[in-house]
Amino acid sequence: MIHRFKPQTAPAAKAAFSNRGERLVWFAVMFLATFGGAELGRALSFPNVFALYWPPSGIYLAALFLAPLRRWPEFIIASWGANFCSDVLFHGTPGLLSTCFWIANTVEAISGACVLRLCVGNSLQLNRVRDVVALVLTACFVGPVLGATVGAGSIVLSDLSRIGEFGSSWLSWWISSVLGILLIAPPIINFHTRLNRVTWRPAGRANEAACVLTCLVLISVLVFHLQSLPIAFVALPVLLWAGLRLDSAGTLLCSTMLAIVTIASAVRGVGPFASGQSLGTQIMITQGFLGFSALMTLLFAAVAQERRQALQQLKQQREELRSLRQQLKRHAAAEYASTAYRRRMQPESEERPFRVVYSPGEAAERL
Repeated sequence: MIHRFKPQTAPAAKAAFSNRGERLVWFAVMFLATFGGAELGRALSFPNVFALYWPPSGIYLAALFLAPLRRWPEFIIASWGANFCSDVLFHGTPGLLSTCFWIANTVEAISGACVLRLCVGNSLQLNRVRDVVALVLTACFVGPVLGATVGAGSIVLSDLSRIGEFGSSWLSWWISSVLGILLIAPPIINFHTRLNRVTWRPAGRANEAACVLTCLVLISVLVFHLQSLPIAFVALPVLLWAGLRLDSAGTLLCSTMLAIVTIASAVRGVGPFASGQSLGTQIMITQGFLGFSALMTLLFAAVAQERRQALQQLKQQREELRSLRQQLKRHAAAEYASTAYRRRMQPESEERPFRVVYSPGEAAERL
């Protein structure tokens, strides 16, 4: 039997072309974001050591978590292309080792996105403590643990003389991935959530947000250019201020700015973390400060946001109860007037049934 080819109609062909164009756009966005994140992570790192934090980890995880499953293949291919260009073409990493690094990053992102979806579903709300804890416990430990194991194992297998460095390589890989997820994934997820809102409005505290950002920049620049005084934690109250007064977007912006200033100062060899310390100690203290500040900011902002939502719900319920009380008062007054009118219009000869009649105030209180 001969089947004749049935050409596509104009709307179908247009829809297919639009779908291909959308796929190419997302492929390009993922490629550029991963490549830019890799170069940023290498730029903000000490020479000949692992990056302090790895932005592609947060970008990869956020992309797979937010995208439907049908988009995952193009994101995975785009990540491989960006990883190959950055490692092989720009930094001379062997192709096989670069592929192993990409496999480690892919295992990390897929496992973290899958576990995170099992915990919170398809929507991650950073204004809920439950979702923030799920992000920290699942995406920051399940994925990075697997990725660090594959990555450190690839380094050892590429050079068996470095088998004694497996533990240190594994720990460095894990910490940089965790920091990349804590610092990069939440802003991307929060931005995507705001774009999908039907009506989006700013928080309404632009002046206070500008004041918080200005104070944070001034304090960060001042603190991280003073080598003699270890006062890096002076910037943390500003983060608490942002978490208490601003929404999640403002809080994440402050946390990201503080991380950039901290890493740039540590790499340049200035600031409280670089005063009289060895390189390993500087890396450990800087990563510890970044992880503590990011985790504290996320949790504190979620708690403050839940408190604001609870207060808003209480105010709304109070207004509803007040409106209901007014309606009951009007109903009781109308019932009292109707009963009095019927008693007045009833003939004297008829036997009146016994009935207790309250005043409007007493009726409202008894209701």
